[in-house]
Amino acid sequence: MKMYIEVHMIQNFAPANLNRDDTNNPKDCEFGGVRRARISSQCIKRAIRTSRTFKEVIGQGIAIRTRYLSRELHRRLADRGYPQEEVYLIATTFPQALTNKRPIPKQAERTDIPLYIGDHEIEIIVEALCSQWEQVLEETKRFQQEKTQAKTPTIARLVRTILKEIKQAPAVPDVALFGRMLASHPRQFNVEAACQVAHAISTHRVAMEMDFFTAVEELLKAEDEETGAAMMDVTGFNSAC
Repeated sequence: MKMYIEVHMIQNFAPANLNRDDTNNPKDCEFGGVRRARISSQCIKRAIRTSRTFKEVIGQGIAIRTRYLSRELHRRLADRGYPQEEVYLIATTFPQALTNKRPIPKQAERTDIPLYIGDHEIEIIVEALCSQWEQVLEETKRFQQEKTQAKTPTIARLVRTILKEIKQAPAVPDVALFGRMLASHPRQFNVEAACQVAHAISTHRVAMEMDFFTAVEELLKAEDEETGAAMMDVTGFNSAC
């Protein structure tokens, strides 16, 4: 038997631009025949998982969402004492093999998609790489030289092993709560969310207002030809409950 807990909250906000759209204005939506202020579910979930209260309650670190897994791998592998050139090569190629359907170790400092991954899951990757270091290094170097002609059986096997271990390991609390997906490896990497968060909308009609503001130039001299502010701009805001 499953238990569902549904929470509805009302919170009042002073004039602000809490969650911006692509035009830098507050997000909104049409509901009940009127225009209402809106805060996206993604914004709410990030505010929850990065809050100090959440970290205190779960008692451990949260997962990171990044396209630069290479930087974290580089730091951890360098701490193991491997040569810098080898570390850089592995750190900038293995994340590509891990996040693509075909485990191809092409070189790039960032992956095409962001990975949502916990600290212990990164450690699983590091341990696996260390256990097959010479073989992975050899295949990676060969691939950089031969490109599509090169075979990478060790890397392919290592990716499968890592994904299996990640699937069997407990998920980080925020990943377990909000879920995650990786299109290239859905069965092994996806986590079903325990919590569904809806977009927050205002209880009333909202009309967006515009705020004209300036930034004062503080090193202006009396003899300078120009006067006034260093910049002027306009941004939208609203106040909603």
